[in-house]
Amino acid sequence: MGRDSHNVVAFPDRRAGRGPSPRVRELLRRTLEELDRIRDSVELVDPDPGWSAQDWCLESTPLRMRLGAGQRQLDRLTDIDPARWPDTDWALDVTDARFEIQQHLEALATALEVLLRDETPFVERAWEAGRFRRISRRLVAGLEGLRELILGQHPELRTLT
Repeated sequence: MGRDSHNVVAFPDRRAGRGPSPRVRELLRRTLEELDRIRDSVELVDPDPGWSAQDWCLESTPLRMRLGAGQRQLDRLTDIDPARWPDTDWALDVTDARFEIQQHLEALATALEVLLRDETPFVERAWEAGRFRRISRRLVAGLEGLRELILGQHPELRTLT
């Protein structure tokens, strides 16, 4: 085995580099901005179990307007592919965080569908309001987690957001 040691090729550390490309930097910057917008719109909704469908419609308008844009921006993060990314562990963490946030956004949208229906009985509306609140807390925690993942890897983006 000692005689064949010259056949070993040392690959450079894939995590070493000059930082993200301008395209990736812009993707991450826009993602950070969108994470903040989603968080802000979620935090604007302070649900009351007694709200009517009309109350929910009025109170949740900014959030409902953000859901599509937020989902599209999160979909763009699929460019951070662990199979091709220099830091595989970080890319896997981003992928997991993105997936978790997308699940929370879908759950929030589902809860809103129920809360926005006039025919939803009061008891069900109160239960969904509590569910909305729980999902919102998890969503905000996930948004903050992804934000910290990005900034932990690319602290230079703190000044761009």
